[in-house]
Amino acid sequence: MEDFDIPLFDLKVTRKYLFVAGGGGKEDYGIDNGIIAIDRKTNKRIFFKTQDIIKSISIQEIGKICLDDIKAKTSSCKSKCESPREKLDKKLIEQAKTNAKGTNVDDGYLIAAVGTDFFYMVKFNGVFIEITKTKATLKKVVLDTNLYALDKKGYIYGFANVLENRAIEFDSEGNGSKNCQVAEICIKNDAISFKDKNGRMHKTLSNASNFFVSDNSMHIVQYGDMISSFTYDGEMVETSGKINYILEIHGNLIYYSHTEKGSLLSINGIEMMLPKITDISISGDFLVVSTVYGDIYVYEAGEEINKMNVSDVPITGVGISGEDVKFTVLNGVLGSVSMKKRRHWSRFILLSFIVVAIGVGYTIYKNRK
Repeated sequence: MEDFDIPLFDLKVTRKYLFVAGGGGKEDYGIDNGIIAIDRKTNKRIFFKTQDIIKSISIQEIGKICLDDIKAKTSSCKSKCESPREKLDKKLIEQAKTNAKGTNVDDGYLIAAVGTDFFYMVKFNGVFIEITKTKATLKKVVLDTNLYALDKKGYIYGFANVLENRAIEFDSEGNGSKNCQVAEICIKNDAISFKDKNGRMHKTLSNASNFFVSDNSMHIVQYGDMISSFTYDGEMVETSGKINYILEIHGNLIYYSHTEKGSLLSINGIEMMLPKITDISISGDFLVVSTVYGDIYVYEAGEEINKMNVSDVPITGVGISGEDVKFTVLNGVLGSVSMKKRRHWSRFILLSFIVVAIGVGYTIYKNRK
């Protein structure tokens, strides 16, 4: 367990670093609000101070920003859109992959951070470099080559090629499409537009409580009368409560909603009720969720394989690291546990001893007879 002396609200695991974020801690200790990178080899901490408390972070490895799965997200709408791969300047990408001394590194990351009052775009390659800081109250961001954001008013924004395009402003004065549940993502001249089913283009989408990106489409989640609804694979999906997290990954649709009875977790349509969920992490066939009661649930291929209580305080963030689960706690603690159930070796040894003792006792008794 590591103590960071500030409340922690999010955690992300990468190959070389752990990133935790939060704020509102003890300023006398020299730590206020911000993001902390922890080197996984040396345990060295690098701090990025922010003006407000950081609620959540989204991280993309710079060297992987131009992968083919990103290209698939903007492969259609060809008459009006250009692929991000066609627009990205290789020279700028190489510059982004160098540190302050101009030396190439392979641990560069782009970080989108949502604060209570501001939005930050930060590059990290051993040191933090602030790219942009914008006044905004956001509920969710998704970062890949592009940036997608949802603000508290229910507007969805898109920003293309954020490595080279730093003009990020959240202005909802434009007319966003209110009745659209699925829109095509189109990129032209470093700008993202959303095309509705009638072919109309919109700079923003509105009336959203959440969203997820699938292939080349933006899917809007709407909420009303205690029901969340969205369209997926051409069908309307409804679920109880307000969806707090939703993601399509490798053809799998995963989400959870908060209801009066707890949190409803759905994995490819299979639903289960859990105590209030606080975070979720996915890696390969493994899915991990944390709860407000300090529990961690582990699923493999949709089946629960482990449940652990690791804290008396709400868990705020979880991340899968190999066979371990890293987690952050509201009181500022970073911990780690094994995903898989540990064998009870003490019971096994005791049972073995009893079996041997019975065998020896029986042999002695038999010989005495």
